[in-house]
Amino acid sequence: ILGSISVVRDGEIVRLTLSPGVTLKFAEGTRMQISDNRYVGNYTYHNYYGELCAVGTEDQPITFTSMSGEAGGWNGLYFDPRSDDAEGQRSDLQHCVIENGNEYNLHLNGTNQPSLIEDCIFRNSSGKGVYMVSEGYDTIRDCAFENNADYGLYYNNPHYVGELENLTFTGNLHDGVAVEGGDISANRTWNKFSAGASYYILGSISVVRDGEIVRLTL
Repeated sequence: ILGSISVVRDGEIVRLTLSPGVTLKFAEGTRMQISDNRYVGNYTYHNYYGELCAVGTEDQPITFTSMSGEAGGWNGLYFDPRSDDAEGQRSDLQHCVIENGNEYNLHLNGTNQPSLIEDCIFRNSSGKGVYMVSEGYDTIRDCAFENNADYGLYYNNPHYVGELENLTFTGNLHDGVAVEGGDISANRTWNKFSAGASYYILGSISVVRDGEIVRLTL
């Protein structure tokens, strides 16, 4: 892949489907982006919608990597806020290897898609393995985070820490889940996601809601 790819269409949903066993090798400085918001002239922006179906198998995973084979060799897989399911989009990541990203391997920015990330490996990033930014409450299950230079899994808002099940962390800056400070304003459960790994709380957390009772269950 010699240039950045965007899966988008103005006002309509389009899908990129990757078959089991496919390997995508990206040149330095490139990335894959799902959905966008673009300036179309006359002080007007349009939403461009897209989906990604990347469902491999145990024997034939789908691989996103750098052409150089080096950490930081491409800019990762990015889901824009417009990839959210508010317009009916659905994206899937299962049995994927996403590696060698620059600031991250996978970035979900203000979206709840993919709502399920399962049986994936995120490794050898020069930054974070997976970077989750507000407004996505996702299930991450049976995934491995390996040898990322920053945290393996990072949330910028405690309210959106999702359902985490059977995760493994090895060789990252800290082997566990990083969570920035903020408010948790709905009932949430933070479960034991891995033997020996921790939640790293990077700022103060308040479990609060105006006029109502909310609960954080550990």
